[in-house]
Amino acid sequence: MLRQPATGDSWPWQRSFQARIVLAYAAMFFVVLFALTTAVGRIFYRVQLAQAEHELEVKAFLLANTLEDPLSGFVDEFDAFAHYWQADGYAEPDQSDHSLVSLTQKDSVANRPNAPRLRWFVNHYSDEKDARVTVLDEWGNILVDNQFDAASEPNQYRQVEIQAALQSREQHNVRIDPATGLRTLYVAAPIQQGAHTLGVVQLSLPMSDVTATARWWLLMLIAASLASLAVTVAVGVWISYKLAAPMRQLEQAALAIAQGDMTRRVPVKRADELGSLANAFNYMIDQLSRVFSQQRDFVTNASHELRTPLANIMLRVDALQRNAEYVAVLNGDAVYLKEIGTETDRLNRLANEMLDLARLENQIKAHALGDAAFQDEPNYTLTGVEITQIVAAASQSTAQRTAKRQITFTPPSSHSLAEVTEVDIGVRRTHFESVLYNLLDNAIKYTSAGGSIALQVNISAPSPLTGAAHELQIMVQDTGRGIPKEDLPHIFDRFYRVDKARSRTRDADNFGNSGAGLGLAIVRSIVDAYDGKIWVESTMGKGTQVTVKFRIKA
Repeated sequence: MLRQPATGDSWPWQRSFQARIVLAYAAMFFVVLFALTTAVGRIFYRVQLAQAEHELEVKAFLLANTLEDPLSGFVDEFDAFAHYWQADGYAEPDQSDHSLVSLTQKDSVANRPNAPRLRWFVNHYSDEKDARVTVLDEWGNILVDNQFDAASEPNQYRQVEIQAALQSREQHNVRIDPATGLRTLYVAAPIQQGAHTLGVVQLSLPMSDVTATARWWLLMLIAASLASLAVTVAVGVWISYKLAAPMRQLEQAALAIAQGDMTRRVPVKRADELGSLANAFNYMIDQLSRVFSQQRDFVTNASHELRTPLANIMLRVDALQRNAEYVAVLNGDAVYLKEIGTETDRLNRLANEMLDLARLENQIKAHALGDAAFQDEPNYTLTGVEITQIVAAASQSTAQRTAKRQITFTPPSSHSLAEVTEVDIGVRRTHFESVLYNLLDNAIKYTSAGGSIALQVNISAPSPLTGAAHELQIMVQDTGRGIPKEDLPHIFDRFYRVDKARSRTRDADNFGNSGAGLGLAIVRSIVDAYDGKIWVESTMGKGTQVTVKFRIKA
């Protein structure tokens, strides 16, 4: 079965509910994961930087303490460099204002001290593989360096970490190393003997080495995040598949039904909203199947009901045409004409009942939708006096008909009719008459000679359990053959007949009933239109009782 393409959306994911669930689920997880990874990465970076700074500062102070030892011989080399600068007339920086100090690089390096002890010290320092160790004097001049030529290096007096060390403070700095072009972490510690500062030990380490561990952990975190994202997408696909499966079943069932398979249903295996939707869909299809079945039965029965009197009329007309020369002599035309008139009258009554039923159904729909035109029609209120008049006329007509069939008829008591005159109901006069006459017609039709029919019209008392208000009650009871239990649920269906073999022609009478099985269907439609109640109680061989109740208007 081909799936019907969706219209209006251009992107593939817009045409798939499952794709939208997966994408939304994955996007939400990705955003949360990205934010978490970024936050954790920043924390790793800061922790690693703080740890590296602390370690370098500790090692710088350890080196500075070693260089401060007066017995180590390092002090003599510091003094040699001091004499070297002074012998050449090198101006010391003005330490009163570090921001404005002006330094001049010494031009001649021919007599520069060799400083073998300091050079050996910085060259054999191996605690940090890539750490650069630089020893400077108190004016920022580089004395020795373990990686570059000290004589060619610029003065470091103005650097942040050097200024902090000269003031006995701790402060690191991250900047571009001009010698390597890399971002580098710098720390420094002062070399002091008593109150005199000999110089500064400066340690530096490329940031790539500082953040190596953080990068490794970040890569591990990203790998774990990608693995989690893959698992999340897989779970999202599985969840979306489970969610979309009932919708696909619903789609397939709808397409099958659209192609005429009214037996197709959606299997319900869950109790959530999708299960409720499937139940509602199945219920809708059940109702549609019932309506379609009723429509088919209606067409079948209506065509049969119409065909019977039409066939009878055609037979009589054909007989009149074939025996035209004998009709005048035998005077048989009167018989044929009477039969034609009877069948035509039956057709007319059947058509009128079908039109009445259609009008009633339209009024029920309008009533359910709150149609103002339906509510505001004239004669919507039926007074108690009008009700008693209608009941009296129906009782008189029924008494005449039952007398001809040797049936005993009991009309309502005068006391109950006196109570009815005090109330009004919201029912049209024609509809009330239709209910009353159809119930009486049905009772007469199925009651044999010697039986009895009773009509009661009264005011029912409110129920002590439900607290329902007073209602106008119409009850028709007969001693007819009764209705089988299996037929009771269907007696209000159109064209439904309890006695399938009963002659339709014989059912027709001269008292306004077509005998086509529409009487109770009309009654039920009228009662439903006014939110009334109707029920039937019947015992085979003893009779049937039909009760109708209408609400009394306040």
